[in-house]
Amino acid sequence: MTAMDDFGSRQDAAASERAAYWFARLRADDCSEVDRQRFDAWLAESDVHRREYDRLHLMWEELDGLKGQLQPVGVASRPRAAGRPLRWFSSFGWPQLAAAAVLLIAVGIGWFGVDGSAVQSYVTAKGEQRSITLPDGSVVQLGTDTLLTVEMSAKLRKVRLEKGEALFTVVHEERPFEVGAGNGVIRDIGTQFDVRRDDRRVAVAVLKGAVEVRLGSTAGGDAGATLALSRGQQAFYSENGLSAISPADEKTVTAWRSGKLVFDGTPLADVVRELNRYHDRRIVIADPALSALKVSGVFNANNLDGLLRVIPQVLPVQVENSNGTVILSALRAETAPRLIQAF
Repeated sequence: MTAMDDFGSRQDAAASERAAYWFARLRADDCSEVDRQRFDAWLAESDVHRREYDRLHLMWEELDGLKGQLQPVGVASRPRAAGRPLRWFSSFGWPQLAAAAVLLIAVGIGWFGVDGSAVQSYVTAKGEQRSITLPDGSVVQLGTDTLLTVEMSAKLRKVRLEKGEALFTVVHEERPFEVGAGNGVIRDIGTQFDVRRDDRRVAVAVLKGAVEVRLGSTAGGDAGATLALSRGQQAFYSENGLSAISPADEKTVTAWRSGKLVFDGTPLADVVRELNRYHDRRIVIADPALSALKVSGVFNANNLDGLLRVIPQVLPVQVENSNGTVILSALRAETAPRLIQAF
């Protein structure tokens, strides 16, 4: 596939997701005239938008037993443009809606819940990055080994970060935008923020605007605690509670987007945990006493061999390979004095 073909595929995918959003939104009980005007504007932007929306209508009409239960309704007090899809309002029950959801799953558009919400999951492999445009126009860049689920409804935009890291650039509108990760929820008040989740904690850094972090019921004594973060600030939380606010350096926070790993006095255990997110070749620390050793520097995330060559030069650690596993262990007694003298 050429670069142009790939770009076109991503455009089509984004248009399909947006069409799915409007398909559900126009059927919501609280759909307003403002919503209809926004839909009109979106539809007029591109023939691709019109094609994807028409495709949804055709699938909807072809569902057995539904065609006779749908009634077309034109734009209020305005003639319909030639070739323009009619707006439809359904009068069917839950069994038919479930059948429609199954059809949409089969064609890869996503899933519509019984409340009209659209649900879609996104995943990246180790070492992979991916940028997605959500139906509301917000952009999410996924880092390595990341899984998130997006749910769009008439009243709320909700994202669940199951693992990994994502940078959110959020389009401002009336519907709240929330990111659930671990035992907390990050509520967007501004425009751009980074969320990272591993098996120990969740890190939130704000690059533009502001967010509110709220802990859930599993956060021990900090349950229900909230923290407001603005540009250039970050915080961490886990089941043990919520950290204090600390400065966030944008270049460091977003280094992963350019394939860089930045460590600044980072414990070796955390360095190994990060490397294991990028590579299938697993790294383990054989001697727990090594876990607290500090590592500093900027490294190429894709060059594991290069980093493994550097570690023994700056730390009293030896690197061995055993059956596809990289083992970090303490230097033998006869080797350590030579290393210490070298520094």
